Amino acid sequence: GGAFLVAVDANHETLLGCVGLRRCQSRDTRIREGRAAHQAFEIHRLAVATESRGRGVGKSLLASLDTLVVDEIGESESYNMMATTPAILVAANHLYLSCGFELVKEETFGKLTIDTYSRLKKCH
Repeated sequence: GGAFLVAVDANHETLLGCVGLRRCQSRDTRIREGRAAHQAFEIHRLAVATESRGRGVGKSLLASLDTLVVDEIGESESYNMMATTPAILVAANHLYLSCGFELVKEETFGKLTIDTYSRLKKCH
């Protein structure tokens, strides 16, 4: 399963950003680096409109994903969120770091470097 969220302005006329989320299977090889969690999710297609950057849209979208996950799995479960993004997308990389994600892997494919981020949330 998964979800796809969009952020719009107060008048519901302008798209500000979007993000997708999918649940990872326990056999998913991307769940690694000693980040055991009861549930694991992968962020996809996080995008914020150029004119909306720096206004908290990306942080709000990530916070909304946390809310969705907790609503789905309950407040007593730990969960891991992962995201991959090209290293050249400096703003995206900064966003993940500023939201508590850690860089866990860098892979280079020709001239393209892909960064993988992970964040373990421990709920009570």
